[in-house]
Amino acid sequence: YRLPELLAADPQKTVLSAEGEKDVDRAISEGLVATTNSRGAKAFQPYHVGPLAGRKVLIVADNDAAGLDGAISKAELLKPHVVSVKLIEVLPGLQDVDGGDLSDWFDAGHTVAELHELAETLPEWQKMEPPSEFKLMNFDEFLDKPDGELDWLVDGWMAVGGTSTVV
Repeated sequence: YRLPELLAADPQKTVLSAEGEKDVDRAISEGLVATTNSRGAKAFQPYHVGPLAGRKVLIVADNDAAGLDGAISKAELLKPHVVSVKLIEVLPGLQDVDGGDLSDWFDAGHTVAELHELAETLPEWQKMEPPSEFKLMNFDEFLDKPDGELDWLVDGWMAVGGTSTVV
């Protein structure tokens, strides 16, 4: 979407990739370089990568399952071909807005400067790999482990490294 503008844009500028045309139009009206693919969140295909190759890309997901899944798929396809890819899973302030998107965020009074600041704080996107092996243990084994052997994500409840108890 808006391919001629994308191709004409400074290749050093970050390209914002949103889920829909409405958000792309809004981003462009705010002075950003932006694009999206047709047919919705989960429709990004390998042939969409070409115009983004060699660029920095900021993906902004809509706040719903389809939006996040689509944004992650897009990041996976882009990662080997772009200079940088970062992903905003949920824009601040939209955590409780089902389907909340970039236009909603701007409508709530947020600014391009805030978006740039947020993007600067994000790490480079990395695919999350599942652990190569799981070790099952019963609750008594878990309790018998010396505290020094566990790093806690949630003190006393959820250990870092995959050892957790769900009742």
